[in-house]
Amino acid sequence: MALRLGRSPKVSSGVAIEPNGALVHELQAAAKKSLSGAVEASDRQGGGSATIYLFEGGVYAIALTGYVPPVAARLWSSGVMDRDRSERLLSELGGNGLDPRAGAVAAQNGWVKVDTLGTMHQEYLLASLGAVLVLPKLKVKSASGHATANFCTLPLPVDAVLDAVRMRAERMAQTWASVAVDVDPEHAILDRAGDQIPASITIREARALVEAANGRRTLDEIAWRLGLTRAEAVHIVVVLVRANVLTVRPVEQMPPKQALWVPEEFGRELAPASPPPAPKAVEEVAVAAAVVAATTSEPEPEPEPQPDPEPVPEPVPESEPEPEPQSEPESEPEPMPAVRVAAVATAATIAAQSSPPQPEPIDEHVRQLRAEVARSQVGELHEALQLAVREEMDAIAKAAAIRARLHSAEQTLANLVAGNVDG
Repeated sequence: MALRLGRSPKVSSGVAIEPNGALVHELQAAAKKSLSGAVEASDRQGGGSATIYLFEGGVYAIALTGYVPPVAARLWSSGVMDRDRSERLLSELGGNGLDPRAGAVAAQNGWVKVDTLGTMHQEYLLASLGAVLVLPKLKVKSASGHATANFCTLPLPVDAVLDAVRMRAERMAQTWASVAVDVDPEHAILDRAGDQIPASITIREARALVEAANGRRTLDEIAWRLGLTRAEAVHIVVVLVRANVLTVRPVEQMPPKQALWVPEEFGRELAPASPPPAPKAVEEVAVAAAVVAATTSEPEPEPEPQPDPEPVPEPVPESEPEPEPQSEPESEPEPMPAVRVAAVATAATIAAQSSPPQPEPIDEHVRQLRAEVARSQVGELHEALQLAVREEMDAIAKAAAIRARLHSAEQTLANLVAGNVDG
């Protein structure tokens, strides 16, 4: 199937699905207007909603009903944070690994680089937007004056995001198809095949993923435990299946879901209950410690998930009441006054709205975000200038060499002419 620029089809079983035209149009219109606000897409079938945040026409965050990115678990499974820091982070979050402040707190303490955190947030953004774009029936609307400080990246061009979503879906489908298993990723159970992880596999999350595979958990549940999206988990699982470290089989029956394990599940109808509990420190920190140590010793048995859910932030009231779980994470646009600068440590996690038309000082959120965008542009221009200077120096050297050759040729010509006249 030929794909056009800016089209982002979902690929699950090798079949491309055209993106929702209304949402694509609304996003592109918001980009043209340089909207600082949000585009909200409500799923008419599943009942969930997605809020896509923009700053001056660029997408920088998204919030889905039923899903909170498990950033703390992602930091553990990747080995970015060691055991001590992981425990300290959970302590500062009150034991709630799903606290949206996890990334900002880690950055404030210097435990994670801003660029690393921004890359994680961008993966959640692309996975979430890709899931929303393929829903056939959406009620779409946009509004200015809304912002969020949760799970932000620097503003990204809408068309570039749409292209990235399309390529991401294609790549995941091709990767999964390469192992020739008769089950889609969302219905796959993972189990250990017996072989050890070969030394050639250096993916940090691979060890944590193998530790979590027990023949009962689905790929999506394991992805959630490690803070991964489905696409990230698929690429790691395929590598491990090829190495005979993991096996894949279909799940017999999908149980009712109370929340989304991965953002790619968005659109699925959820049971009216709380989201899944955040990963426990004693379980996930131990996994991260094993990753960081990179040992080959046999891990101790992993405890099963605790039955009681962790507390989650209360949802923002819906402007139009819908029969959705009361404990779902916020998806409605949050007015600017509710956004707190203290929740964000750096520019990568700062989101803002345009300053009001009244003759007042520029809003601090807007100032910081514009400063970061300008800083990024300055860096790019410095690199471009250096390249131009190098090219200029090369051109000067080339011109000097040509000038010398020309002078020599002219001297030779003059001598020949003088010799002819004399003769």
